[in-house]
Amino acid sequence: MSDFSNVVAKAKADLITHGEDLSGDAGAFKICLVAARRIPGGGLKQKLAGTNIFGCSTKSIMLRTPDADGNNDFEVLVSPGTTNGPEWHGFNIPESVWVDPHRADLPTRPWEAAPAPAPGPAPAPPPSPPPPVISPSQIDALVADLDTLIRVVSDARDDLRAANAKLQTLIDGGIRVHF
Repeated sequence: MSDFSNVVAKAKADLITHGEDLSGDAGAFKICLVAARRIPGGGLKQKLAGTNIFGCSTKSIMLRTPDADGNNDFEVLVSPGTTNGPEWHGFNIPESVWVDPHRADLPTRPWEAAPAPAPGPAPAPPPSPPPPVISPSQIDALVADLDTLIRVVSDARDDLRAANAKLQTLIDGGIRVHF
């Protein structure tokens, strides 16, 4: 289970350090926005009705990919707009919409890290290693080794056939052979 309440607490502390007013819904939204930008795959939760800032929730953050418990929506503030206590309470609302916290119309602060770059094309796979280079003399040596192996196997086969023929002669002559 993910728990990014420490990121929420740090976002709140950084906003206070930089003199930001955290009262009311706008203050709660600031905490959500900064925290969402710091959480891998974090985003804001779209909320078009009721209490919202820039069409987003003032107390929830979403993860682009659900966590191990299947949650993708998280309440991150206790008493948003008043105490703004950090928490991390997960739930899953399938129709919730993830909002990019780096969206151009959302406020940024000079002390915040630069927005994440837009995802580019996937890196090209590494090139295939070149095929091994074998010299003609190495090929000749391999062929000679293979010829030797074929002769050894052929000789062994001939020896087995001869031994089998001798055993059959003995058996045909009435001698009992035990293995």
